[in-house]
Amino acid sequence: MTEYIYVLSTFDWSTFWSAVSAIFTAITSIAIIFAIMQIRFDAWLRAQEIFVEDNFRNARATVFSLINKPMKEWSSDEKKAAMKVCQKMDELVHLSPYLSKRRILENWDDPLGKSWLALEPFVKKEREDCNWPDKWKEFEKYGSKALQKLIKLGRDPRILKKN
Repeated sequence: MTEYIYVLSTFDWSTFWSAVSAIFTAITSIAIIFAIMQIRFDAWLRAQEIFVEDNFRNARATVFSLINKPMKEWSSDEKKAAMKVCQKMDELVHLSPYLSKRRILENWDDPLGKSWLALEPFVKKEREDCNWPDKWKEFEKYGSKALQKLIKLGRDPRILKKN
């Protein structure tokens, strides 16, 4: 019994509240980690939604057919497809704070690189026409890196394959 009384006599409310504070700090930290994981997962789902959207898939196929075709020969439908792909690719790369640059370039290097190859002249003209020099800047940054990666890996989309 004397040990129990000794323990109670050494009890200090400041120690108790420090312990409670430490426990709640740990719980809050865990909640923050889960929130970050949820945000990253939501960004991943949004990126997947971008790529499976029918209009975007069709526009991307149209844009890929424009590789090595001079822009002055593009039809109005091809220009509309180019606009759609630029917008969606820019939307994708703006998810990089949540997905990381490495993950974006690992998963979407091929469509980003090919799109940039086909659309670089279109982007430059669009920037001039609307006097907005930074329009689709993130798409340019990631697209050119993806294109460099494809070339380095021996998958240069500029080379036409003969069947």
